[in-house]
This record gives sequence, C-alpha cells and structure tokens, in this order.
Amino acid sequence: MSLYQKYRPKDFSSLVWQESVKKILMNSLKNNDVSHAYIFSGSRWTWKTSTARILAKTLNSKLLCDGRIEENENTRAIDSWDFVDLIEIDGASNAKVDDIRELQSTIGFSPSFSKVKIYIIDEVHMLSKWAFNALLKTIEEPPKFVYFILATTEKQKIPETIISRCINLNFERIFDADIVKRLEFICKEEKIDFEKKALELIAIEAKWGLRDAISLLEKLNSEWKISEEDVVKNLWIWWNLVIEKLFQKIIDWDKNWALEIVSEMEKNWESVEIFMKNFLEKIRIQMKNFLEDDEKMKKIFLIIDNFQKNFSELKNFSDKFLCLELAVLKSF
Repeated sequence: MSLYQKYRPKDFSSLVWQESVKKILMNSLKNNDVSHAYIFSGSRWTWKTSTARILAKTLNSKLLCDGRIEENENTRAIDSWDFVDLIEIDGASNAKVDDIRELQSTIGFSPSFSKVKIYIIDEVHMLSKWAFNALLKTIEEPPKFVYFILATTEKQKIPETIISRCINLNFERIFDADIVKRLEFICKEEKIDFEKKALELIAIEAKWGLRDAISLLEKLNSEWKISEEDVVKNLWIWWNLVIEKLFQKIIDWDKNWALEIVSEMEKNWESVEIFMKNFLEKIRIQMKNFLEDDEKMKKIFLIIDNFQKNFSELKNFSDKFLCLELAVLKSF
C-alpha cells in the first residue's frame, strides 16, 4: 500500500483542512437531510474524491459523534475499491452522451448489497453538452436510493442547469504550511528521519498538491532519511532555492548579493524565461507574508512591475541574462 493510500482521509475525523465541507456534510447526515446530488469543486488534490468516498461509506453505515464511521462489510469493501453499489466514472474518458445514456439504463436497478447506490463522476466538467443534457434529467428525478457526487476542478464549465440542482461545496486549496504539517505527521508515524527544510521544499515542488507531496515523499524515502540535500538533488529543485534567495536579497536591498546570485546562476541555468516565470510565481505566493508591511508591499509591487516588463521584452534581448540583470537592478 502506498503512503497516499495509507494516509488519505478514511472518515470525517481524518479529513483535514476542509472544515466547512466537513461541517455541512456531517450536519446533513445527522439530520437525515443528505442531498441526492452534490458538486464538489476545488483545485486538484484537495480531497474531493476521498470525501465522496467518505460520504458513500457513511450512507452505508453509521456516523459516530467524533466523525468516525462505524465499520461494516460495506465500508470495508469501499476502502478496498470493491463495492459494486459505488460506481466511479471518469468524466474525461466517459464524456459522450452514449456513456451517460448507458448510466441511465442501469440507474433504476436496485442496489446489490446496500440500501443506496452512489455515483461519483470525477472531472465532470469534461462531459459534452449533450452528455450534460442527458445527465440533467437523471439528476432532476433520481430514484430514491441513488446519490450523485460530481467532482470538478473547473466548476465554471458545468452548465448552470446542473449547478442549480445540486448542493455546491467548495474545497479549499491546501497551502504549503499545512502540507508540511501532514508530511511531518506521516514521517513521525512511519519513523522516517527528516529535515523540516526538506519537507518545505517538497511542499513547494508539489504546488499545493498534497497527493503529489506524499508521492514525492515516498519517492525520496528509499533510505528512510529525508534530507534537504537529497530533495534538491533528486527533485532537481536547485532553482527553487535560487529564486527564494534572490527574492530575499532584493527585499533586503542587498544589490551586490542579488547581482552575485544572477552571475552564479548564469553558469548553471538554461532558460531565463522559465526562471522569470517561476520568480513571478514565487512573489505571488510570498505577498501574503508582507500584507501588514506597507514598505515591503511597495517594494514587491516595484519588483513585479519590473520583472513583468522585462519578461515581456525578453524576446528582444540577444543576451537573456542581461534582461534579467536589468530587471533586478530596476527593483532597487
């Protein structure tokens, strides 16, 4: 079993960082007021599909007061991906109207082992216009024993007619600090020796994707030691450290060191364009740390303005690193 499978949420008590979604679903379950159609929307790896499976387990069991689920044969089958009354559909590969009509032809059949049938359609925004039209009628008048959970990373692509007939729950993005906490928890549980800076680098590399972060942790765990040096070496994220260092030197008004970093980078870096793109992304992430400091925010706006202008002019420079140096100098 992979680390992700082992540590993904199995019940509401282990569903971390989605408190609003958790509260709404648990209240609905306690009040016996569960909707027959939900839309779970949010960026990738925010526990949308895992939460759908938790809801499926709860509909097949009993919710305990602390968010745990009373275990039975059905919940164990769901955990082992072997439950015939839980039907998971990939919207990307089942996007045609015929795929939805095939679903319609079987939806009226009673559940085989449960009182309910649950349909999870992942990446539902990938369905065609005609498939959505076919799905609409099914969602409007489902059998009493049928529940739909539509998961998506692009809710804006779902027709309003579908959205208006579902309970819409938005899953919050999981930020780096929370990912690091989860990785620390996994390392302690698995007795993996780690350096916190290494976990921070993994979180940055995963770009808010907790599943990706756990997969990277597992990839680096061959010797049961997660060090900063190994992360930098094996994930090729030396550039991340350079970006962080350059940003800090500009913020600290350290012009000489900033130019020294650019000079050193010229010996090892291939694409100034990629570097500048990632640098601007780094600034966007870091802005929230300086919201209360007016002087630092003015500095950040200046950096963004200069780097954005020089980035757009990059194609006119034969010496790309000169373009980068000018962006750095203008930021002082």
